[in-house]
Amino acid sequence: MKIFCIAGILLSFLFFLAALRLVAIKIAEDYFSKNKKKGHGNVNILLLILISIWIIRFTIGLFSAKENPGLLFYDQWSPNLFEVIFDSFLHALQTFSMDESYTDYLYAGRIMMNEIANNSEVWANAFGVYMSILNFSAPVAGSVVILQFLTGLFPGLRFKAASSRFSHKKKHIFSELNEHSLAVAKSVIKENPDALIIFTDVYTNNEIEKESELFKDAKKSGAICLKDDLFHLNFVKMKDKIFYFIDIEEMNNIEMFSKMASREYYKALLNHTKVLIYYDDDSLVTIQRSAYQALESMLNKNGETEQIPEVYRRDCNNELVLNILHRYPLFVALKDNPDKKDLKVSIIGGGSIGLKMFLNAYWFGQIHGIKLHLNVLASESENVFAGRVDGVNPEILKTAVRDDEILSYNPDDNQPTNDEYFKFGYSEKNLAKCNIKDIEFEPYSVEGTKGKTEKNKADEQKDKLVDSDYILVALGSDESNIYYANVLSREIELYQKENDGQANHKVTILYVVYDPEISEMLNSETKGSKKEEKNITATAVGNVEEIYSEKNITGRKFRELVNAYDNAYAKISGRVSANYNSNDNDNLKKIYAFESTVARAVHLPYDIYSAFNLKGVEMDIFEKEYQEIIRKEALERFFDIIKDEDCNDRLGWVEHRRWNAYLRSRGYRYSKSIKDHRLKIHTCLVESSPCGDDKLSGDDKLDVLGVADNCDYKVYDKPSAIFSKNQESIIKYYERKLNNELYS
Repeated sequence: MKIFCIAGILLSFLFFLAALRLVAIKIAEDYFSKNKKKGHGNVNILLLILISIWIIRFTIGLFSAKENPGLLFYDQWSPNLFEVIFDSFLHALQTFSMDESYTDYLYAGRIMMNEIANNSEVWANAFGVYMSILNFSAPVAGSVVILQFLTGLFPGLRFKAASSRFSHKKKHIFSELNEHSLAVAKSVIKENPDALIIFTDVYTNNEIEKESELFKDAKKSGAICLKDDLFHLNFVKMKDKIFYFIDIEEMNNIEMFSKMASREYYKALLNHTKVLIYYDDDSLVTIQRSAYQALESMLNKNGETEQIPEVYRRDCNNELVLNILHRYPLFVALKDNPDKKDLKVSIIGGGSIGLKMFLNAYWFGQIHGIKLHLNVLASESENVFAGRVDGVNPEILKTAVRDDEILSYNPDDNQPTNDEYFKFGYSEKNLAKCNIKDIEFEPYSVEGTKGKTEKNKADEQKDKLVDSDYILVALGSDESNIYYANVLSREIELYQKENDGQANHKVTILYVVYDPEISEMLNSETKGSKKEEKNITATAVGNVEEIYSEKNITGRKFRELVNAYDNAYAKISGRVSANYNSNDNDNLKKIYAFESTVARAVHLPYDIYSAFNLKGVEMDIFEKEYQEIIRKEALERFFDIIKDEDCNDRLGWVEHRRWNAYLRSRGYRYSKSIKDHRLKIHTCLVESSPCGDDKLSGDDKLDVLGVADNCDYKVYDKPSAIFSKNQESIIKYYERKLNNELYS
């Protein structure tokens, strides 16, 4: 019996240690771990404590039944084994509800310990302490589990618990439950399983299947779903919180921020926090800026500058297009056809994604020796689409017109002009009512420009849709995008077979499919059909989870590469590095510097292609199985090319054209004497000579450029200056990226 009692005590102690281990792991994950994993549930801890208590109760009960029945059982009654098992289990359960008589088992246990330890007072006391700890742990663990159950049943209780000063989880608070906000929430949970998601303004109609499914998915993800509006909740005591203004109606997001920025709501909501506002319309930036400036002014006036929140815009469609153009480069159609000098990009659909593709392809497509064609097919008129582009920047379309004065690199001296940045064609058609193979794009003209007339417009050759190199289909619905992507694939394949000159013409077709499951299915079918290499590749992009994923944020995705560029700029200019290592890339006072550095980082494959095209190098740029990873051999060959002074000058000119196009796509215009990022004007937004005829003196000038006197060109555009400072960093970045792809 003595051996049995010792074994029972040790086994009970081992289970209790296992429970303590889970408690320690949970505390470490909650408070200290940066890479949080799926936490151990409180129920597991409770179960281990229950087993530990039952084993010790059973051991004491069996000892009492066999050796001294009067210790626990009345009238010297000696129960059998099964009765002891169930009696001890019942008493173990009663320990959690504090109904069980602690002293009876404690007294009997001490007597048992005295007998097996030869009346050692030390062991008896130690056993008494252990029993007391168990008796205390049980109701505490039970209360935690009950509270967890109740808070899961009643979201208001969970919200109160989250608002407690003892809650150290990061809170992500959404203005509405919808398809977009749920996708963001899932992405947040995927990166940080311990994050606490809170949806506000949640109203569900069980008769509407979509709303019911959204609510079920939100609950399944562990989110708190509250019916209350943001303005009816108090977040004052809640620490470590991020607000997401992500209503389907974009204007609502701006209006909410404007309202929250008022004194009435600020104290309860925004102090010491971060706000992400989701919208695509660039015209709303002014309203956001005005609201923020009013808030900043109010807090500065009251001496509360430390409470100013961090407020950032999330333009998901723009981020999506940036990732698309990096992952599926425009030059794919050109790399197997060195004689091809025109890159024809067609955008089907003039909505938000179509416009973002137009603006970003405009600067991505500045490639040495290649003339970019941007063609748009939409049901709206050319004037409507052109008006939306002009709303971003009226200078963009002027750069599509040969001989426009904006292309003169020294207008005061009547210098020759550069070629246009791109050719723009437009077709106003309803796809359902026309034959795809007959669609042509009308060349664009601008009234009042000196070189473009209706006559020479008519003389220009029209681009055909079936002759495109790169096509994006974004018509607004999955059904339309899938259907017309298939029609395009079929018609282009037929066109290529009917025309011998098209035999080796590679065509990339990308079509937006919002539904994640359908998108994955379509792409898995494409990957599975590797019987022969086809000229036409069609890929579904832009599902809701991809658009609203945290990984879709380009700056976050390329942070390490951006840091390498920024450190190089800092060494060149002597300024302090901006240091973009923060977990939240947007924590920058100079958003311009950050975004322009991101643009250069994602454009690196295009820079390499320009260099290879300039020198006639035929080499694969990317790893075969990993389309976004640049090969080490390609990087080293690129670095060799830019050591040549003539190549370096020429590529510097191309880079400056890309920078010009990028800045214009972000709304910047030229100013002769003022650089102001709030007004979006820049002194360096001028043309340059591609031949290096007019050279500027000094190592800190870009030799290739002949420019207006007031424009002080730094060396940033010259590849050798940047890449000589960070060649090793870039090579190591892609090596690590390859290893992560292979072994993660």
